[in-house]
Amino acid sequence: CWLEEDPLERSYNLKRGGIARAVRALLDNSTVRFESASAVRSALGLFETGRTGFPDCLIVTKARQAGCEETITFDRRMDGLPGVRIL
Repeated sequence: CWLEEDPLERSYNLKRGGIARAVRALLDNSTVRFESASAVRSALGLFETGRTGFPDCLIVTKARQAGCEETITFDRRMDGLPGVRIL
């Protein structure tokens, strides 16, 4: 089923709100550095306003920042993300 639990939800036993709070706390922590904090922030925005898992939101965001016009996938859970084409 394409609405199955997100891998982060399953692995860490967190619901969407808990994942968003944890990612936001990491972003706000001055001792943590990200490859691209702007990508994480953008992905977090997609995650909080949609139903797609955070890892998929980050994949799409990083692809867009790299100049990709679309992300092509078989993963139906990514349907609805900007620039995603489901095969």
